[in-house]
Amino acid sequence: MTKEDALLKQYEILAQTTSDVTGWRQSANNFYIASTTALVGIAAYLKDISWITSASFCLIGMAICVVWEQNIKSYKNLNKAKFDVLQTIEKRLPHQIFAEEWKKYKKLQSKEIADLERLMPIMFGLAYLIILAVLLIQFITPKSTI
Repeated sequence: MTKEDALLKQYEILAQTTSDVTGWRQSANNFYIASTTALVGIAAYLKDISWITSASFCLIGMAICVVWEQNIKSYKNLNKAKFDVLQTIEKRLPHQIFAEEWKKYKKLQSKEIADLERLMPIMFGLAYLIILAVLLIQFITPKSTI
């Protein structure tokens, strides 16, 4: 195997693993969406039964949102590193397809997908915060007896 063949093989492997990371990222997001949706539902349902249990679910959900946001950031950084290496290798190839794609993407897109993606855990976190605020208001507000 020549040096050029080895370089091309490494490039192909790296391009494939970059695609794999995107799949893993989507699977992780699906997990977080499902688990946070379930927790929001449980917390809202339990608010009339047990405010402490409901508040606990909210706090757990908020913690999951923080982990989710960090997970998105981590996958973004991993993909960025992989694309940086791909673009370095491309400089030795006849055409720099990923570098060209990135230039065109940046011209068309104002925000990176990961930056938009990070809004999901923030929105779920706000939902938990609202439920928690409602619980606290209900707890501290005296109940009228009529």
